[in-house]
Amino acid sequence: MWLTQAGALTPLRTKPAAYGFPRFSPDGRRLAMAIADGPQFDIWVYDWERDILTRVTTNPGTDIGPVWTPDGTGLVFASARDSSILNLFWQRADGTGSAVRLTTSETSQIPDSIDPEGQRVVFHAGDPATGRQELGVLPIHRDGPAVKAGTPETLIGGAFLKANARISPDGKWMAYAALDSGQFEIYVQPFPGLGERVQVSNGGGNLVAWAPRKSELYYAGSGQTRMMVVPYTVSGGAFAASRPRPWTETVFSATPPVSAYGPGFDLHPDGERFAVTPVPPISDTSAAQLVLLFNFFDELRRIAPIR
Repeated sequence: MWLTQAGALTPLRTKPAAYGFPRFSPDGRRLAMAIADGPQFDIWVYDWERDILTRVTTNPGTDIGPVWTPDGTGLVFASARDSSILNLFWQRADGTGSAVRLTTSETSQIPDSIDPEGQRVVFHAGDPATGRQELGVLPIHRDGPAVKAGTPETLIGGAFLKANARISPDGKWMAYAALDSGQFEIYVQPFPGLGERVQVSNGGGNLVAWAPRKSELYYAGSGQTRMMVVPYTVSGGAFAASRPRPWTETVFSATPPVSAYGPGFDLHPDGERFAVTPVPPISDTSAAQLVLLFNFFDELRRIAPIR
């Protein structure tokens, strides 16, 4: 669905499906996302103006979390191939060619962001069930059609969950969600060299996006159901955030979210609208139904009597 500041959610793609991890291409014309087909998640790219959906991955393993390269030709995503562990892969966004493995880790990794130069991938890694999850950085290098990865390093480690990192448009800051205080909050630190951490959300927040042409941050707040906005300033190398306020009163997600990583959304490069994945669409009361089946065991004994 489209979410604008004016209010009501409007259709972006009318065909219902299990959409997740939406991310706009740098030019805003395409939307990469993970779509479930039964138990299998694959990466697809949707040309929303022409209503054309292109499949990028076909591997039987789970493929999620696509992130665009700055030139709009490639996607870095997480894939569980030949195991249950998610690692980082790269593939052309048009679905041609083979996927290139970037990491071989015994801990699941999901990409969050790529810096404006296309040289660093920030990802989160760990097992949320253990309460520990870190942010890492992976150097990558493009040499024509070839993609090579360096050695991944821990960016922000320690206890608690950390995820959903986004690098600022100028490449100098990184915003992310961390579960340090009993609920997810949004923090900002310098990038790539870390410095003082600044908390920008108040009362909980998850998933974050930088405005492309304004000094503003957006995140899911109010129980991860409403879009919040935080104006900020940078002076003398110091990041200062203003008081968060609702960007719109429209509820666009359900509580609790479908995963610990927050509701799915991304900001269009025009800075005026979001692609959101409501779970289910809040205004659609027919989306949720309760079905009661009476005398089930009587019927079961009739068609499969005990011998």
